[in-house]
Amino acid sequence: MGKKKIVQLDDTQSTPEKKAKKEMFRWEQAYTDLKDKTADILRQARLKPEQLASMADGELLSLEGVGPAALEEIRSKYPATLAQTKPETQSKEAKEVKTKTKESKQKETKTTAQHPKTRHPRNTIGRSNIYKSQKTKLKVDIYPLSTAVKMLREVSYSVHKTVELHLNVKEAGIRGEVSLPHSIGKETSVAIFTPELGNKIKSGKIDFDILLAKPADMPLIAPLARVLGPKGLMPNPKSNTIINDPEKRKQELEAGALLTYRTEAKAPIIHLSIGNLDQKDKQLIENIEASLNSIGINKITSAYLKSTMSPSIKIDLSSI
Repeated sequence: MGKKKIVQLDDTQSTPEKKAKKEMFRWEQAYTDLKDKTADILRQARLKPEQLASMADGELLSLEGVGPAALEEIRSKYPATLAQTKPETQSKEAKEVKTKTKESKQKETKTTAQHPKTRHPRNTIGRSNIYKSQKTKLKVDIYPLSTAVKMLREVSYSVHKTVELHLNVKEAGIRGEVSLPHSIGKETSVAIFTPELGNKIKSGKIDFDILLAKPADMPLIAPLARVLGPKGLMPNPKSNTIINDPEKRKQELEAGALLTYRTEAKAPIIHLSIGNLDQKDKQLIENIEASLNSIGINKITSAYLKSTMSPSIKIDLSSI
């Protein structure tokens, strides 16, 4: 008879539960050597400390909230260890692959630029050549309002002539409406809630820009919040879309001279369409002045004017 093989269990061997517990990464304990703001950015991006060493500075700068100062702070604690391959040490195969890749990119760029549907040659990355050409017409960084409107006509290169006003303000949560002296030249579709319209909304058919409702209709509209909310169409007393006389309100909104504004949900930025390039300079200037004064010049840190396709032009707020 052969000898029995005795297998001894190793009491120190980790069970799956213990192993998982051991390997679990605790984000709240990571980056305690950095400032709270910088640490939060890295935690939210789900980047572990060992990953930072293999990341290029450009990759870190692409993270929202990471600037030169934060990058310097990160690198002081987690320096990069990217290995740079010297050209002379590259293998013959690597050089051939690099050459083929370069030739492929050149061919792709040439094909894109010569495509009959491409009116203007474009770079594969970055701005188009026509954008760069138009931007060279802007000789200074900031313009008085009247000059900014004139320059906008020179640098705009789109058949779509909407004039846009983009504002950086001091805080989020700013909202309201302003009655413009001139129409913005854009048709606004306004709907008044009815039970029949509610059924259409449930089926996904939304063909309006603004929804008005009476206070008594809100219990019927509440179940539609998941559909209307993300689209910014949920009636709200702050935007005067819950009102006792929706018919009168509809006439005011469809006239095209009543402009509502509000900051983005998570950023102190306001985007407005205040007219089109078919209007006279004076009309555009008066619409812009009315918008800025309604929001409050003292609440605005910077203002930029542009069309659908044009470089942006910074407005000198002291000229208002």
